[in-house]
Amino acid sequence: MFEFLTERKVHNEANILLFTIMLSFVGMLFAGFLTFEEITWDPLHPTHPPFCVVGGLWDCGEVIHGPYNNIFGIPLAYLGLLGFVLIFLFSIIRLVHWGRDYTKNFFLFVLFVALVGAVLSWYLTYLELFVIHAICPYCFTSFLLITVILAVDLYGFLRGSRE
Repeated sequence: MFEFLTERKVHNEANILLFTIMLSFVGMLFAGFLTFEEITWDPLHPTHPPFCVVGGLWDCGEVIHGPYNNIFGIPLAYLGLLGFVLIFLFSIIRLVHWGRDYTKNFFLFVLFVALVGAVLSWYLTYLELFVIHAICPYCFTSFLLITVILAVDLYGFLRGSRE
């Protein structure tokens, strides 16, 4: 079924896709938790997620429910979950349906989604550090995951274009 993995160039992209699938799955878990936090948030009875200290450096409430929480009215947690789901699904489709023409550009689509997600995540991390002065460990983990996904996929794309 996976005979194509024996070719060197294919083997490299397949490894990158497998790594991307694993990281995006972990990202879906973190973004899913943040989405759950967003959905269940009650400003009259505020609670804070585990590992978040109210008023300290690790203040998730200040980050998740603050004024920088959304873009065009869409909560960033929803966008993060959508991004990780798209990366996960398109990486799996590309890996499983390798030889089919319609999947050739899926790797580029994954790279594009990772780039958009990374730019949004970098901006949010900048806001956390220099404007909000509070860090959400879940958001920061998401930042690390999407940055690594982007770096690995960009490496694979650049290496693949040279071969």
